[in-house]
Amino acid sequence: MNVEVILGVSKLNDPSLVVAANGFVAKMINNPYFTSAEDQAKVAKVKTSSLNLQNALQAEESSTKSSTIKKCRSNLHRDLRALRNLVDERANDESIPDNLRLVIVKSTGMYVKGYTHPDTRVFMVLPGEVSGSVLLIAAGKANAHEWQRTEDIKEYTNRIASTTTSIAHTEIHGLPKVPMAFFHKATYPGRETDWEGPIVFTVI
Repeated sequence: MNVEVILGVSKLNDPSLVVAANGFVAKMINNPYFTSAEDQAKVAKVKTSSLNLQNALQAEESSTKSSTIKKCRSNLHRDLRALRNLVDERANDESIPDNLRLVIVKSTGMYVKGYTHPDTRVFMVLPGEVSGSVLLIAAGKANAHEWQRTEDIKEYTNRIASTTTSIAHTEIHGLPKVPMAFFHKATYPGRETDWEGPIVFTVI
């Protein structure tokens, strides 16, 4: 049995691509199927490329902003393809039992062609109306929305939960003006869901 791994990011806009890439990174750091230094180096490249695109999007307007965004997006796509190829190679290794192939792919947040289809990723972090605040936005139609944040943008430890909401957005005030990682989880009846994120965003 061979599986074909897909990312499902080709039609995403720039902010959504950053969200998707950060999601792959979060799932592949400390992933038991990708423990070698070489594996984690490829994960780290995606993390860096994602951060570069995010910084380009948040940069002040200039004559070079558009071209910088385009270059950063191209680099991120390249590093994501390398990460996808890693997952594809690992999942299709002849030593892997057939019943583990889908498990390995799912553990990364990627998809298997013919088995699953990408969900729309719309989790976003925007500046709030006042200094030291952020606006978190997610997909609607969920029963509830959980939100978390942390100042640890390397290991994502010590996450702080904000108030769970029934609407798909929330604004958080009184934050330190530093880079922070934000997470979102939607709750649906009778269905398990994963955390979205991290989105690393500098509070202003």
